[in-house]
Amino acid sequence: MKEPSNTKDAVKAASVFVNEGRYADAERLLTSVFTVVPSYPPALHLLGLVNYHRGAVDQAIETISKALTKAPFEYDYLAN
Repeated sequence: MKEPSNTKDAVKAASVFVNEGRYADAERLLTSVFTVVPSYPPALHLLGLVNYHRGAVDQAIETISKALTKAPFEYDYLAN
C-alpha cells in the first residue's frame, strides 16, 4: 500500500487497517498523523478504538475522551 500523503487519507487507511485487525499498522499511521497535526480528533478517536481492540480499555477511554474535548459533538466519538 502506498503511504497516504495527507492526514485525512492516513486516517482513512488506518480505519481500514483497524477493520482488518491490523492494529500495529493502524497505530503506525496514526502516529505519523500526530507528528503533523497533534491531537487530531479523528486520529485520537481511531487510536482509542485500536487501544480498545488490544484490550487496553482504560487507555481507550482516555484517548477517546481527548478526541471528545476537541470535537464534543461527534456522534461516533460519543457512541464509543
